[in-house]
Amino acid sequence: MKVALTDQQIAALAEGATVQAEATQATQPDAPEATTEVAAPAAEAAAPEAVVPEAQKPDAVVAFLQTQLADAQAKVVDLTVELKAASSANEALKASAAGMRAIAQASVDRMKVAMGVPSGVAAASDDALLAEHTTLRGQFEAKFKSGGVAAVSVAAPQEGAGTQPDLARQARIQATRLK
Repeated sequence: MKVALTDQQIAALAEGATVQAEATQATQPDAPEATTEVAAPAAEAAAPEAVVPEAQKPDAVVAFLQTQLADAQAKVVDLTVELKAASSANEALKASAAGMRAIAQASVDRMKVAMGVPSGVAAASDDALLAEHTTLRGQFEAKFKSGGVAAVSVAAPQEGAGTQPDLARQARIQATRLK
């Protein structure tokens, strides 16, 4: 049989008193409720000097609670310091994020102009702006290869046109061609 005791009943048992408690059977839930008498253990009743006197119990409890309060206050102070540091770091990140957003918007506008797309950034959030920049950058790099040199074609002089090509210009063109 399981016996449900309240905190007051447990305290009374610790002092050596007898307590009336409700008992319930674990195997038969529909059995009628019964009351049983729970007696204090014989060891506590036989040795009253083993029981802590009432005057010392509150002091021990108060001391324990004071140490817990001091620990909790120390944690609150530590967390407050961490919160202030995190807040200042958050403000610094917000300031740099605004500058980065402006740079990304300008980059998107320039890539759109170079690709012949109407400029103007309609991205409302930073994530949307980043996605648009990534998409445009891929298209931009596919269209405009980086690191290459533009080839210049020289038209051969037409027969009978009467004009002679400029020799200095031809030398510059030859110097810039890849071999």
